[in-house]
Amino acid sequence: MSEFQFETVERKTRPFIHHLSASAIDTYRFCGEQYRLKYIENIEIPPSFYMILGKIVHLTLENWVKGIINPAPCNNPDVLFMGA
Repeated sequence: MSEFQFETVERKTRPFIHHLSASAIDTYRFCGEQYRLKYIENIEIPPSFYMILGKIVHLTLENWVKGIINPAPCNNPDVLFMGA
């Protein structure tokens, strides 16, 4: 009689996702690998140049509206009417 040997293999289980956000769905639709790295492997993807620039613009405008920063007035008519 032949003898069978069974090998036990550890099976990786997929992490349970509690919810799907709109940004997670968009990330998956854009690039499945980027979704896997960000939401399953929890690897932080560095922001792009445009994301950093947008954050700077938004923070500057927010601080200006709150009165934290007060830009100096510009009296140069060439700068004020560049589009005219």
